[in-house]
Amino acid sequence: GSVGQWGYDILIQGSSYVYVHDITLTNSWGDGLLVRAINYDNGSVTPAIGVTLNRVTSSNNHRNGLTICPSNQVYVVNSTFTDNNGTGPQAGIDIEPQTQGKTSQVRIENSVLSSNAGNGLEIHNNVNGVSIYNVTAQHNKGYGVFTDGPTNVSITHSNLSQNYLFGVDIAGLTDYVTIADNDITYNG
Repeated sequence: GSVGQWGYDILIQGSSYVYVHDITLTNSWGDGLLVRAINYDNGSVTPAIGVTLNRVTSSNNHRNGLTICPSNQVYVVNSTFTDNNGTGPQAGIDIEPQTQGKTSQVRIENSVLSSNAGNGLEIHNNVNGVSIYNVTAQHNKGYGVFTDGPTNVSITHSNLSQNYLFGVDIAGLTDYVTIADNDITYNG
């Protein structure tokens, strides 16, 4: 592409029980991988349900490494999201259902979010239940983890270091956050 931000290596849209594993996604014009609902423009929302991403490497995509929109039970494990850049938000992972619907029960585990032009991980409103466990978010030009309105967020046993801004920024109307047993060092 040359304009806009659409074009994905993989699009999972309104699908259930999807397993993506052992794959490298690079150089897409939008997101390396997008998980979202279908039919949300006409008021009828069918979210993606039961999506597992295991050993996924997503890098140098024009928008985000992974974007999660309306969905339920998304599990990201043993994966890497690096060097995503081009057009905002330029995050490793962006959970952004906002007005499209709701996202719930997301777990990110044993994964790396590094050297992105934006945040390592950002989580917006209409999100309930995000568990971040044993995640490395470092060398991002934004925050390691940024929240703006989700509920029930847990960040544990993670390394959030050497990000240009804070290691963790809890903002907006974010509620019920646990931050425990992490290494949060040398952030801007």
